[in-house]
Amino acid sequence: LLMNISLKRSSVIENGFGVGISLYEDGICIAYPGLKSKPTPKVEFFSVQGEKSQTRMLRKIVSKHKLHSIPATVVMNHTNYNLLQVPTPQVNKDEIDAALRWQIKDLVDIDVENSIIRSYPMPGQGNITSPLIFVVIADRSAIKNITEMVYDAGLNIKSVTSVELGLRSLLKAIEDIKVPTMLLAIFPHKTVFIHMVNGVLYRTRELNYGATHLPGSGSWSEDESWPERLVTEVGRFIIFCARHCDGGSAQRLLVTSTVSSSPDLVEALAEETELVVEELSHGLIDVRCLPALGVAYEGMEQ
Repeated sequence: LLMNISLKRSSVIENGFGVGISLYEDGICIAYPGLKSKPTPKVEFFSVQGEKSQTRMLRKIVSKHKLHSIPATVVMNHTNYNLLQVPTPQVNKDEIDAALRWQIKDLVDIDVENSIIRSYPMPGQGNITSPLIFVVIADRSAIKNITEMVYDAGLNIKSVTSVELGLRSLLKAIEDIKVPTMLLAIFPHKTVFIHMVNGVLYRTRELNYGATHLPGSGSWSEDESWPERLVTEVGRFIIFCARHCDGGSAQRLLVTSTVSSSPDLVEALAEETELVVEELSHGLIDVRCLPALGVAYEGMEQ
């Protein structure tokens, strides 16, 4: 789920960490190498709106912490891309992305003719006749604007990636993932499920409901039925992965602080899944910063 872009790349990574960036309408999340004595990247969220103001803020951060030479990865906002799981086109390997452009045009709201499309094998499917593949389709103009903004701030961009891959990198770095594991991450307006086996991303699912829909959020979009429906969807996802993924059913259920802060939701999830609900390490960090933190950790793998 990685989109490489042809910008200058440096091999210098202090402390083994890279720089991770996530941009939102109301702010910037950046994860970067901290003090050499610290075993983790430093993470900060800056509340700043508007492209010009965000670029100025990024320049200050890059200059203050001397981040110019460290490879940076930009994590796309959910509004900039779709991640699909579709049947593999029956064409030659070098024709797959072109075939996918036609195959998925009615599945997304993004203009496929002005989009970047990348496909990736889906692991853990066993011997099936019609294997699925992951497909990322991203708005070309939006990605161009984001990367130019980050590049103008003085960062050395190496790649652009997805929320799902950022979360996968975070799990690999901070959790001991030796058994099939599910992550439930609730963002403000989206909810993401991830199923991993031995550090490999096997399946994902996205729901168009998030923390703003939870009762007590104070948002106009609160929905009293959302927690119950969420628990049902988690149970269905776990059953699906148990049936269709190598490695069997999830044996761990990790959640972000947006979940663990609701005792009733934790209790319902535990009852539905018969698993102990565990809060993700670093769970108290703003959930929007977790993918950026993940790709900063990924610098250790370069």
